[in-house]
Amino acid sequence: MVNGIRLLHTEAVKPNTETIDKTTIKNFAVYDGFNNQAAFGIMRSVQKFTNLPATAPVGYVVKVSGEDGSESDDYYVEFDDTDKVWKECKT
Repeated sequence: MVNGIRLLHTEAVKPNTETIDKTTIKNFAVYDGFNNQAAFGIMRSVQKFTNLPATAPVGYVVKVSGEDGSESDDYYVEFDDTDKVWKECKT
């Protein structure tokens, strides 16, 4: 259990960040003590840019999917550890 979150597999644990080897995990669930509203997991995509965490492993790429049923507003972002921000990138 890390920060009140039970993880079945962890690759590396940093303060407030748990990195999970997504090549071996097909799905997962995140539970917290706040009616499951305070924490959520990201493996490959989020619906909104505001759902991205403040930090991530160097070079971590996430798809921002936008509106359901539309692919025209999808884009990818990569965490830039130098500037400590998410930047749009090519897939």
